[in-house]
Amino acid sequence: MEKCRKVGIIGAGAGWDKAPYDDPEWEFWSLNNLYRKLDTTKFSRWFELHDFECDKDGDYKRRKVYSYSNMSINDYMKAIADLNIPVYMQQKWGIIPKSRKFPFKAIMKRYGKYFGCSFAWMIGFILHENEKAAEKKVDTIGFWGVDLIGHEYLYQRPTTEYMIGLAKGRGIKIIIGKDSELLRMPFIYALDEDSDLIHLLYTNDMINQMVLWYQGFMVRAWNNDIGG
Repeated sequence: MEKCRKVGIIGAGAGWDKAPYDDPEWEFWSLNNLYRKLDTTKFSRWFELHDFECDKDGDYKRRKVYSYSNMSINDYMKAIADLNIPVYMQQKWGIIPKSRKFPFKAIMKRYGKYFGCSFAWMIGFILHENEKAAEKKVDTIGFWGVDLIGHEYLYQRPTTEYMIGLAKGRGIKIIIGKDSELLRMPFIYALDEDSDLIHLLYTNDMINQMVLWYQGFMVRAWNNDIGG
């Protein structure tokens, strides 16, 4: 019987510490500066998908600035290099010997442009690798510390849940940590509605926030829709 893989995607939210780190059947992936709180010896891949550049003096910038999380980008890149595992980025960087170019174009060609955060891209990457792999395909994806609540909910959570749906449609088992809000609703529409809760969810502040977000979203959506 073909041996499949289980991939745990770890975020910074509640429940990140409840993943089955000691189960040898699992491999774990994480991202950005979470090496500060995680035992990185348990991880096999890292993702830093944001834009980096190097100025004429040899100093690095991430997302157009020279610092991130109270450290210089130079030091941040060295810290990522010290993980000594493959790091997927927009391009390879000499300062990170194990950096790998992330296949954005190939993933978008297959799955469209509906990506709102790194977690969505990571799921797309799994699907991309599965299509190329002759064996040891990923058959289970687990999420711990990935809740995407608050302001992130507006554009990150929907795209992550969409990619989870694509994965489930391809027969991949999905495990969501109990602390996460992914794929969860406070009520079942039409069958188990709570009128007080619905009213709370749709206060004027929420409506105004959604309108502003929607207006900005639609300006960009014409070339970033699900269909590609």
